Amino acid sequence: MNIGGNAVATNGTSDGVHANHNATITVDGDVTGGTTGVKSVGSIVTVGGDVTVNSGVGVYAEDDSEVTIDGVITVPAGVTYIEIDTAVYGFGDNTVPSTKTGYREYTDGISYVWVKIITGSGNGTQFGGATIVDPTPVQRAPVVSNNNETQEEEAGYSAEEEPKDEPAAAGKSNTWLWLLLLLLLAVIIGLYLSRKKIQALLKK
Repeated sequence: MNIGGNAVATNGTSDGVHANHNATITVDGDVTGGTTGVKSVGSIVTVGGDVTVNSGVGVYAEDDSEVTIDGVITVPAGVTYIEIDTAVYGFGDNTVPSTKTGYREYTDGISYVWVKIITGSGNGTQFGGATIVDPTPVQRAPVVSNNNETQEEEAGYSAEEEPKDEPAAAGKSNTWLWLLLLLLLAVIIGLYLSRKKIQALLKK
């Protein structure tokens, strides 16, 4: 069976998609469920869009089911993200490596649920009732302490400047001091020798 648009539960206690006994269902759009977004028992279900549910389970699978979600699964806080047979899976409970490239895989070894990895958009888990963004490597801002100063500032420098290399600077100062002392000594020796020469000439 192919559904060209969206699949929406008729009431708050029904499933958005319910597939039984070797059924094959493809939904091109989004799925909205009452108690379950997608429920598959021994069937194959493919959703081209997002899955949203208000209670129960985002996706349920058992008995050699294969469920593929090409969008985001959104569940409220306290609602199960994925359930396979009797095992419950949160967003981060996926199997690594995945047998389907580009998808997070959730499996009990019999049934499989694949959720597409979408950079910059959530393959959601509950977080205060809202879908969170798919985690990607980002550079974190400096952590602010209780006195509103960054940890870098507490260490003696701000995040905008590098700490000065004080030992190197001190070494350079000492080198210049020694050079000046050597120059002064050379001048004194020169004056002394010149005086001796003049005295020797006057004696002649």
